[in-house]
Amino acid sequence: MYVIGLGLYPNCIHSKQTGIMKFSGSQLPSPKRFMERYAKASEEENILLIGAVGAGKSATINTMCASLSGERLYRAPVGSQSGESGKRTTTHLIWYNKCRIDEKRMKEMRVPKYFPNLVDMTGLGNEDSAQQRKLLDMIITGKIWDKTSIPAIQDVQRTQGDRRLERMFPLVYRGRRIHKILFVASATDRIPTALIECVKSVAQPDGSATCLNPRYIPIFGLLSKHDLVSTTEIDLKKKEQEFLECLGINADTSYSLWQNSASGDYSFSNLEFMDKLFSPDIRHVLDEISIVKLWIGDLYEKPSLFLAIIIGIAAVFLGINSFFPMYEMMEGLLWSVFVDKNR
Repeated sequence: MYVIGLGLYPNCIHSKQTGIMKFSGSQLPSPKRFMERYAKASEEENILLIGAVGAGKSATINTMCASLSGERLYRAPVGSQSGESGKRTTTHLIWYNKCRIDEKRMKEMRVPKYFPNLVDMTGLGNEDSAQQRKLLDMIITGKIWDKTSIPAIQDVQRTQGDRRLERMFPLVYRGRRIHKILFVASATDRIPTALIECVKSVAQPDGSATCLNPRYIPIFGLLSKHDLVSTTEIDLKKKEQEFLECLGINADTSYSLWQNSASGDYSFSNLEFMDKLFSPDIRHVLDEISIVKLWIGDLYEKPSLFLAIIIGIAAVFLGINSFFPMYEMMEGLLWSVFVDKNR
């Protein structure tokens, strides 16, 4: 007996006897399907990966890049497989533009103009502090630029306070604003509940009388390294349930039990989750920022744009100056003809 599927995969057929889900060819999760989705997108999405130290964020980026391009190249440096060292491997905020697909492969795959970027960052502590909220708020709003050291920022916060941080990063960069968050947790460690609360309070704050349209950044969840867990399947299910409840997300639309491979291999379940994550139709609400502030940020981040505007203004100014002498010459000529006729 087969039942036509609804929901995320409307064109799939599910067998009740075997539990196997069959997809029609056009609906099978694939890189081509992801590209087609973003062909008509009007803006570029930034997906920020957040988690504790050793959760597997960088390894997840490598798996996603391999899943999209088919190339086993390690874009993001990774730490030990067990994650027990507690030492940070990623220390900076790093943008992987268009998931760091090779330029040659981009042409072959016809990657659209506005395909999502993955954003990696250092692992954060399991705490819900004002300083950590401030750091996440500045990253989400697009104030922290690419290749900035997160531990250095945290050190400034501890020694000089948040005001100093605001003076260091006063501008908002339109292309650095975060549209989605992927929270990565390791099945080998405890669920970082305090860090999750911190992320939720910043990404999805409650409204107020002065802010009736607060930001809303959708959150997705990955539980990695489940293949390294020595506990029973029941214990793993309990950990999954705790993770989902803390994040406040639905298991069918925003979650996956994820496995990264050191060899760069990926499975259908990886593509299945990416099919949920890589969708331009997912609703998000960004902070309302004035056009003037966004333009200033654009000019600072892209000096070539600033130079083009200056050249344009100079060209207009020179054009006006060259027009007025010609106008005065014509006026003098007409005046002389008019005076001569009257004489």
